[in-house]
Amino acid sequence: MSKKEFNRRAHIEYFNLYLNMLPQPIQSMESNRMTILYFAISGLDMLGATDRIKSKEVIEWVYAQQIVPDSKDENKLSENCGFRCGPLFGCDYNPECSRTSTYTYDRAHVAMTYTALSILKILGDDLERIDSEAVVNATAKLQQEDGSVAAISGISETDLRYMYCSCVIYTFLDNWGTFDIEKATKYILSCQSYDGGFGLVPNGESHGGSSYCAIASLALMNKLDSLPDKDFVIDWLLRKQTIGFQGRVNKPPDTCYSFWVGASLEILGSYELIDYDQNEQYIFCCQDKLGGFSKWSRSKPDPLHSYFGICGLSLMDKFNLPKINPLYGFRDLTLERPKIQEETKENENEEKENEKKEKEEKEKEN
Repeated sequence: MSKKEFNRRAHIEYFNLYLNMLPQPIQSMESNRMTILYFAISGLDMLGATDRIKSKEVIEWVYAQQIVPDSKDENKLSENCGFRCGPLFGCDYNPECSRTSTYTYDRAHVAMTYTALSILKILGDDLERIDSEAVVNATAKLQQEDGSVAAISGISETDLRYMYCSCVIYTFLDNWGTFDIEKATKYILSCQSYDGGFGLVPNGESHGGSSYCAIASLALMNKLDSLPDKDFVIDWLLRKQTIGFQGRVNKPPDTCYSFWVGASLEILGSYELIDYDQNEQYIFCCQDKLGGFSKWSRSKPDPLHSYFGICGLSLMDKFNLPKINPLYGFRDLTLERPKIQEETKENENEEKENEKKEKEEKEKEN
């Protein structure tokens, strides 16, 4: 397989694997099951292979992970509502989302709520079973006095990752509740470093992922104009390209930053300034012949880098991939999908025919 042959069929098989199991190397990531499912679902969607997804079953499973208010909580004031990572605590399977008794340590995680809602949106669900009021109330309570956002209720870390997740949640549910946008904006700007990039927290090192979270959050809140110097940020982002994109200064390039940095530039209207050929070359150096993309060349693929490698190619409008929405990180659902499924079937038939011919030729030689 040549370096620039996009092995769509192998990538489809790779993501399809994660719909049915957690392979041994990532079984320790049970607490991220919803996120891994998101990579698989959105990856197949990007590849035009939604026929591989049992959408109804997936939607039911996702809804079963929603933590709804306790039946005694008439005002829906619980701070634990949203989505959990999966059936980790052995809670009742409740896809109807009926209000029953809650478990003491069963808490929603803002990143799992973001990925759960994203899955439902991608699969065309109407979100009718989402207890929007409870989710918005609980998510708003994660905002701290300084404007930052925590991951879960109670004692928790706070940084720009969770700021971004909460902004997407409010946008999807079209309800910002009591979330303080001005405080959030002030906190985000306090995370900007002297070099133009953003750290996860104030005084943190500038990083491609946290810079994306900052820029996308500001855009979702209609606060991009609050950036004191957009060109300064754009300059920092562009300097992250070596061959592919690095996440931090003096670090090797990494496949996932083709999305984190690339999408940030897209939001800021400057994506066309990158070196397309170099970026594509690096992504393909990380393509595995059995499907998926790795972080670095000659490493093993994983769901995150496989997904964001495809997103990076989508930003460059490559291989008939659908246009990605840089604010949400998945396919732009407002645009018509390219005719990928038909193309995929044609490619599969062609590959099978070539395999058949090769087999016949070997038999003749023997």
